Amino acid sequence: MDPIAVEDQTTEQPRPLRRSMDVRQPSRRHKQSTFFQKASDKLLLEERISSLGYERDQVPGDAQMLRQDLVEYIKSQADFYIPFLVDGPQAFWQQLERLSVEGQWSSDLADALPHALANFTSRRVTLITSKPNQPTISIEPDADGANESGTSVVLSYFARRGTEHYDAVIRKSCEDNVIHTTAM
Repeated sequence: MDPIAVEDQTTEQPRPLRRSMDVRQPSRRHKQSTFFQKASDKLLLEERISSLGYERDQVPGDAQMLRQDLVEYIKSQADFYIPFLVDGPQAFWQQLERLSVEGQWSSDLADALPHALANFTSRRVTLITSKPNQPTISIEPDADGANESGTSVVLSYFARRGTEHYDAVIRKSCEDNVIHTTAM
């Protein structure tokens, strides 16, 4: 008899534990539902951005400059940010190097970027998210005298495992908020 067994209440005979699980490729139905969930999450994020009075901002050149500034900031604060990675200092330096390359934002260290941005700018960072139960996330800077300007840095955050993405957002222009009427 197997030394690790579970009693089956109906037959009173010991039954061996199952030690492995079948791992199969996701079905076509699963892939379709994942696609539709992703589209649904994007729609939710767009609706939240708009309902909070923002719109996406295209900042192609500024994004690369900000990336380099944040990489340099994190490098200068390495002792603080190394613990963000469970794999230790070597993983930290490798991921930091990858973050400095345009288009490489997806890593464990990248998850610390909103916190680094809050500390770098001494401002609250507000993320408008696609998470169904968490519309916004606020990240306060750690530094003394932080948040002196009183204004938040606001970003959109598409929070889907494997496709996380941040975008700059700006307040909608006043024209978008004006109701046009025709004189009678």
